[in-house]
Amino acid sequence: MEDGVLDKCTTFETLSGFLWRARCQALRMLPEKQTKLIFVVDGRAKFVPPLPDGYCGNGNVLANCVRKAGDIVDSPLSFIIGLVHDATQMVTDSYMRSVVDYFEVTRARPSLAATLLITTWSKLSFHITDFGWGEPISSGPMGLP
Repeated sequence: MEDGVLDKCTTFETLSGFLWRARCQALRMLPEKQTKLIFVVDGRAKFVPPLPDGYCGNGNVLANCVRKAGDIVDSPLSFIIGLVHDATQMVTDSYMRSVVDYFEVTRARPSLAATLLITTWSKLSFHITDFGWGEPISSGPMGLP
């Protein structure tokens, strides 16, 4: 934040931007190669009107940033973090509804070519989750279809 580009950023945005740049560098991606960062955003609080009390279904959506690898490698970290921040801010009620409509019509799957897919589990309560039949035996990641 020293360069004044960002007013604030989250730990997730910072780590995601850092990892995206590090991956581009480690893979020695060609500067003109398009690279993508995809991550899950919890959109439950974005719906207007709000989801009903007790709703326990999926409320997540994929957000993404796309840039040339050269831009990612050569830009200051603050710029990359800003891309991640902007992508999370794009998730609004209309964005969520648009995603639902899009997948209903197309059943499309995101391309994972030159893609880094990140998810955070920092707020998951693995050890205190109880759906009424006791503590979980195990937990694991969801898979893309």
